[in-house]
Amino acid sequence: MATNWNDPAERLAYIEREGFPEFKHAYAKHMATAPKGVAAIGADDIGRAAYTHDVDVAVKALQDIAGIDDGGLAGVCFSGFDWNGAAVHERVDQLYYWIKIEGRYEESES
Repeated sequence: MATNWNDPAERLAYIEREGFPEFKHAYAKHMATAPKGVAAIGADDIGRAAYTHDVDVAVKALQDIAGIDDGGLAGVCFSGFDWNGAAVHERVDQLYYWIKIEGRYEESES
């Protein structure tokens, strides 16, 4: 079975299974300081999502990065938005708008 490199738990399991103790310590340190939530979504992630032809696939990829398991805000932000008819820069703008809303929600939950 292939390792899903996008899943932090699977990456750590691979490192532990292969017995790389020096990497295990460095990886654990990295994960302790890695951005969480929408802060983990980078501009390159948004760019890749904007070029995805299916809005659901694009949003799900970003939700996976941020650890978002509820699609309610995304549903509201993208309802009425013509993803297939939109230019890439319009998709990027809409993705940033949604991420901004998700960030505000995260702040209110903490």
